[in-house]
Amino acid sequence: FREHFGHRDRTVEQWAFWMRNHQSMGYVVRYTVARLDGEPVGYLMTMHSPRESEKLGTKRGYLVSVGVLKPYRNRGVARALMSRIPTMAMCSVRGMGVAVSVRR
Repeated sequence: FREHFGHRDRTVEQWAFWMRNHQSMGYVVRYTVARLDGEPVGYLMTMHSPRESEKLGTKRGYLVSVGVLKPYRNRGVARALMSRIPTMAMCSVRGMGVAVSVRR
C-alpha cells in the first residue's frame, strides 16, 4: 500500500507503540483486511472511544484510513470493507449524520 495517500513506512514496533498509545487513551482500534486468493488487496482502519462518546453524549467513531491496491480499485473493495463497519451501517437507521473528509 505504499502508493496509498499518506503512506509512511513503519516498523512493527512503531505500529505497536501507536496502538498502545491510542488504547491507553481509551480508543478501540480495528483493522479489516480484504483478501483475494489469500492476498491482501484492501484494508480499513477504524477507531472509537467509548469514553469520548459518553462524555459527548453521542456515539462517535472514526474511519481512520482505507486503502485499495491499484489493480483492485473501482471494483467495490472499499465499499465492501465499509459495509462491514456496524456503526457506519447503522448511522442512517439511527438518524445519525456522517461527516466525511477525503484527501487524495
